This record gives sequence, C-alpha cells and structure tokens, in this order.
Amino acid sequence: MRYTSEPQCFVGKSLFHSIFLISLLGFILLIESCTGYGSNDTLLQIGDYKVTVADYEYMRNENNERYKLTDADLKKKIIDEGYINAYALENKYDTIASLKTRLDYAIRFYAAVQDGYMWNKKYKQALVVSETQLREAYEKQKLEYNIEFILFPDKGLLDKYCSSHSAGLSSSDFNSIKSRIGSKSGVYSSSTYQRYPFNLPGLDYDKLIQCKKGDVWGPVQTPEGYFIYRMVESRNTFKVPYNTLKPNLQKILEHKLAQKYDNERKKEVLQKAKPVMSDETINYMLSVCDMKARKWNYVDRSKVLMNYSLDGKTKAFTIADFIGFVENEPLFFGSLTQLSGIKGMLESNILDIYLYSEALKIGMLNDPEFLTFKRNRQFKIYTQHYKETNVIPKVVVTEAESRKFYNQNIDKFKTFGSCEVLIYKFKDSQTAGNSMPPIAVRYTQKPVPQEIQDRAKSIKIPEPTPATLKISDKTLSANIKSAIIRLMPTQVSMPIQMNNGYWVIYLKSKSDLIIIPYEEVKSEIAAKLPEILSNQILEQQISKLKLSYKIKTDKIDDYLTEKGKAVIKQK
Repeated sequence: MRYTSEPQCFVGKSLFHSIFLISLLGFILLIESCTGYGSNDTLLQIGDYKVTVADYEYMRNENNERYKLTDADLKKKIIDEGYINAYALENKYDTIASLKTRLDYAIRFYAAVQDGYMWNKKYKQALVVSETQLREAYEKQKLEYNIEFILFPDKGLLDKYCSSHSAGLSSSDFNSIKSRIGSKSGVYSSSTYQRYPFNLPGLDYDKLIQCKKGDVWGPVQTPEGYFIYRMVESRNTFKVPYNTLKPNLQKILEHKLAQKYDNERKKEVLQKAKPVMSDETINYMLSVCDMKARKWNYVDRSKVLMNYSLDGKTKAFTIADFIGFVENEPLFFGSLTQLSGIKGMLESNILDIYLYSEALKIGMLNDPEFLTFKRNRQFKIYTQHYKETNVIPKVVVTEAESRKFYNQNIDKFKTFGSCEVLIYKFKDSQTAGNSMPPIAVRYTQKPVPQEIQDRAKSIKIPEPTPATLKISDKTLSANIKSAIIRLMPTQVSMPIQMNNGYWVIYLKSKSDLIIIPYEEVKSEIAAKLPEILSNQILEQQISKLKLSYKIKTDKIDDYLTEKGKAVIKQK
C-alpha cells in the first residue's frame, strides 16, 4: 500500500524523473550560446517572485514527464502559481517552520531516491546494456512460463505456514499452504505468465529451465518478502522478430539493472548501519496510535524504535522521528498498521539518511542541479500551503451544491437503459482475474498474435450465461451497475464481487437512453465536487491576487522563439 504526505505536491518517483540531469544542463548551455539567454536570466517576474531560464527548463521538463501541457497552458500554469508565490514571499512563507520541515524531507528524499541526486551521480552511468546481452535476453525470452506463487511479506508469516515443511516442498504441500490462506492473513497467492527478464521477484532463469511441471521451490527471499513458486507449465510459442522487440527489451533490461543497483545500495547501506529495531516499541506505537487516521495524541514520542550506526556513532530513531517521517516524507511504501510495514519504513529512513549524508559529502548543497531542484520544490510547497490555508477550508459540499451540479451537468449522467451481456461466473477473484484475457481474446475484433491466442485457449473458462440487464432494475446489484455503466460494447469487466463468488461480464450491446437518477450518482458527485469547487475557488483567489501583484517581466514567449531558432540552427 502507498501513502503520500502531500498528494497534490509530490507524486513519487516519477516526479524525480524530471529533475535536472547532466543532459539537460548541457542543453541549457547550448541554448545560452545560441539565444543570448543565460541560465540565471529572468524570464518572468511577478511581484518579487522570479522564474529564471533554469527554472523554466526544469518546469518544462517536469511538464513533459507528468502533465503534457502545451507551451501556452504551461505558461498559464506558471503565471497562476507565480501570483501565489508572490503572495507567499510577501507574507514570509520562508519563516514558517512546518514548510521548512517539508522542504528538508523533500531534499533528503531527492538525495536518496532512484533517479535522484546520488543515483545520477553514482549509478546511472552503469546502466548500459550491450548488444550481446540483448541477444542473450532475446533467446531466453522464447520460453514462456506459467507460474503459481505464494508471497509471505515477512519471516514470521513464512514460519507460521511453512514450519512443518522444513524438508522441502512438494506440489501437495503447496496446495495445503494455499488452502490455509485467508483474506486477512497477509499472505498472497496468485499465478502469472512470465518471460525473461522476469518481473516476478526472485525468479532465476537457470533454475526455471531445469524445472518440470508441478515442481515447487523456495522460499526465496526478496525485498518484497518470501516467495514459494510452482511450475504450472512452460512452452515455446515465440514468433516476434528480434529487431521488433529490441527497443522494448532494452528498456526492460535497463529497468531490471536499475532495480539490481537499487537493491545492492540498500543492502550496502543496511550492512553499514546495522539497525536494531525494537518490536516491543513498534507494537506499543501500533497499539496506542490511530495509525490510519495518523493521530498520535497519547503516545510517548521519546521511545526509541531503532538504533543504528552512522559515521561511527550510534544514533537513535524515536517515535517522534517516525511521526515526522509519516507527516512530511513525499512518498513511502508499506502498511502503517503492520509490524512488517513499519520495519520497512524504518529501513527506508536509514537509506534516506545515509544517502543524504553521502550527498552532502560530495558537495550537493553547492551543485547548480540541486539548487534548481530546491528552489522549485520550495515554491511547490508554498503553492500547496496556500491551497491548504486559503482554498481547501472554503470547500463545503452541501446537498444543495450537489443537486445544483447534477442539474447543471445533466448530460453527463445519461446512460443506456438496457444492455445485452454474457456473464461468466467464478468461485474466487484469482480465477476470475486469470480468465479475463481469454474472454477478451474470444470476442475481440482486432488482430491477436498467435502466442496470445494459444495462451487464451490453454485457460479453461466456463460457459457464459446470456442476460438482458436494465439499469432501472432495482434488484440489480450496485456493483453490477457501476461496472456495466463504465463499459463500452465488446469490453470485458474487471471481476465483480457477488454474494456467491465473482462475475466477469462481457458487454455485447447497449440500447435506449436514460438519465441516471440523482440518488444513484449522489456519492459519485460527492467524490468529484470537492476538486471542482477547489479549482473554482482557486481561480477566484488568483483573480484577487492579480490586483495586488503585477507582472514586471514576461519574456517566456520570446525565449521559446529564440530557443526554437537555436534548435533548428543546431540541426
């Protein structure tokens, strides 16, 4: 499970794919030489807030990765946020301690995250895949494996389910363990089709090629937990030419290589840090705090969750430190309600602390790349804080507001009155999910590669039940209505939970046209309306800010024109 402390400000690893890399700095130097604009030249100034060439290129690169706005829309976004940041500077947001803390965590995260500062300085240059490696991977890809697996998130659960099978696991042992897994056990089982390079953790090619149908092996320890695997079958149905597959294969191998280096640096850091975690204190925190609501009112924050070593000294990581992490870290993974999840987060903290310390030692704080990141992240935090204090408190979704939105957007709530479907019924969600691809292949009008057709035929699916479903039918399950309203003819639904199992629905056709009653879309409107109202209030706030802060400089269009000429000249 993923938690984000500032969902509107930080979006995780993909955000840092847009940071200033060496190639981008080189591009700015090229632009400088051809346009007359230097990286520190001001392109936009509103009040005391300035956007330099370096800032703009950072924002534009981030936009290309995340928003995909046109240059005109990006400019509007930058200007709108510029009014907010002019207000922030005048109102001394830089003196607000909580915002400084957010920035400190963002900097630490940036230093440690994959595609962040230390990654680009130390590991990125090693992500090179040779032609020989590509050819070898292509040959290995020719075999496809159908594999069942059971995942135990931690050693305790592994021992609980497998302690009686210490002499090795058979296929019947696998079935026995699988049958004991409950929905709330924390253990997960499924099946998957895999080709080299595998995306299922812990799979080893040399091991797989020796396996026969029904063979079981494991447990295999991975960063995700402990895996036990069973070979269902393997086959060679590969017909994709090398040159067709090569570009995608190269990306996959580079991604796998990045994962390998990521795991290696984590292992290296943990060996140096030698963390000693207190299960007793973690369990105390879990019992006293409302972790889901992130309420820490009655907890002793001075209690030590973990001791670790840094630069030859023993350091303590307290409950107070953990609360700071949860409330300010841009992105973290794991469950806040389980011992194993907390331990994973404590390890993440060690990684962040160590790599940040390493980044300081190699001069990060004076690096132009870092300074551009810091400045832009700081103003992102100011923008978010402005919304939290001046916009979000004014958002109130009333029944009258909800009905008004419904009436003003009535066309958005039109749907078909009835539909013809085929209903496939299954006992469990796993079987239902595995059956979706072959159901889709059975009815698709598009060309399907022979390999996919063969795989679909190998999966047994039950005969469907034809039915005519009417949206107005009050006996129709809300889950069914929600699923079929979103489907287009010839599409297949996700597994739908029913009282006696799971359904997968193939939608043949729709007919008639009706307006969905307000009561049936009330909850959907309530979920969407806060964001809509927030955007409306924000526009009103920006209109007021325009009266107080004036645009002193705007050279963005001229810069883009000169930049376009420079790029053409370079070609």
